[in-house]
Amino acid sequence: MPSLGTSPRLVGRALRMAAAVVALSMIGASPNPMPLLAKADRAASPADCRLEEMAATIDCLGVVLPLTRGEVVDVGPGLTVVGQIPG
Repeated sequence: MPSLGTSPRLVGRALRMAAAVVALSMIGASPNPMPLLAKADRAASPADCRLEEMAATIDCLGVVLPLTRGEVVDVGPGLTVVGQIPG
């Protein structure tokens, strides 16, 4: 492109501006093709039955909750992960 009388700095700047315009034009929400199911439309999960208000309902009859406990693992300075282990 230098043969057209433009400097490489201007060409690079124009390319960056074009990339920014394309990126900004792609911002926006699109409709979700898979609608979320309401709680009444599905069976109760173990996570639902852990709640005190759900545990006594007919939806949670027969749902067996595993006995687990959390274990904290130090991954690095200032970073810990809590893992769920049986027991």
